[in-house]
Amino acid sequence: MKNYRHIRAWGAYMGSLPYYVNDQVELAILDDAPENAIYYGGGKWATADQIETPEVREAVEKLAASFPAKRGEKKLYLDIDNLLEEFSRSHDHMLSCDEEQKQAFLDKFAAEWRKLAEKNLYEAEE
Repeated sequence: MKNYRHIRAWGAYMGSLPYYVNDQVELAILDDAPENAIYYGGGKWATADQIETPEVREAVEKLAASFPAKRGEKKLYLDIDNLLEEFSRSHDHMLSCDEEQKQAFLDKFAAEWRKLAEKNLYEAEE
């Protein structure tokens, strides 16, 4: 099953609320959207490769790569929502930072994401 990491990454980058991101993921599942879909609009799915700004595309790809490869337990998605909310709160501040600060912020978020994913995936195997 596709996990639509790019939808979650796009939502985090855009500062979307978790309920909206979750709705987009559920719609993608129902529509069998492309694996790299980022949102549904204008009657079709936009994909990560259609992001025109290279820096934005790179940031979204980096965030998407930090998400777990498989859909896990419900607890994992509650933890994901909490992390996305924290990212969303920090998003506006990040936009006013220089490129080095933005990269540091994205690196920190990706590291926290990997730590969360590894913890939850490990717990699911026990």
